Amino acid sequence: LQGDPLSALLYILCVDCLMGALKHTCPLDMFRACADDLCGVLSNIRSLISIQVVFEEFSSISGNCLRPEKCVVVVLSFPLEGNILSVKEYLAQHIPKWASFSVVTHATYLGFVMGPTAGKHIFAKAKKEWLHRIADLASTSAGPTISVLNYNIKVVSIFSYLCQLIPIPNDILTKEH
Repeated sequence: LQGDPLSALLYILCVDCLMGALKHTCPLDMFRACADDLCGVLSNIRSLISIQVVFEEFSSISGNCLRPEKCVVVVLSFPLEGNILSVKEYLAQHIPKWASFSVVTHATYLGFVMGPTAGKHIFAKAKKEWLHRIADLASTSAGPTISVLNYNIKVVSIFSYLCQLIPIPNDILTKEH
C-alpha cells in the first residue's frame, strides 16, 4: 500500500484501533500518538504486561511491530537509579522480548526532552544549533536589514517549537566564553 493515496488513512485507522485497545486494556494510563511515535504514562509497571499483549495482537493483525532499538522506558519515580534497575529486571523477567528496551530518566519524544532529569538537556541541542546559526549569520557581509530578516527566520525559529511547552531559561542565551 505504500504510495497509495489511502495508505495514510489506513495507517491512521490502524493506530486509532491500537490506541483504543491500549486505553481499554489500561484505563488508568495515558497514551498519545503522533504518526508512528507512541507515548504512554503508566500508573503501574505491571501495565507493561498488558500493553505487551496488545502490541503482540496488533502486530499479528497489522504486520507492524515495535523496534526495540527505538523503544525507551522513562522512569518517573524516585529513587531514579534504583528504579531503573528494577524496571530492567522486571522487563527481563516478565517480558523478555522487551528486555533490550532502553530504561532511562529522560528521553526525547517529538523533539521534546522529557523526564525527571530532562532539565539541562531540554535546550542543549537547540542552543548548539542556535550558536551555529549565529556564527553563520555573523560570517556573512549582509546589511542590517537582511541580517535582521535572516536572524528572525533562521535563528529565532530554533526555540519557537520548544517554547510551546517550556519557557527559555534566562541563562540559555548568554554568550559562553
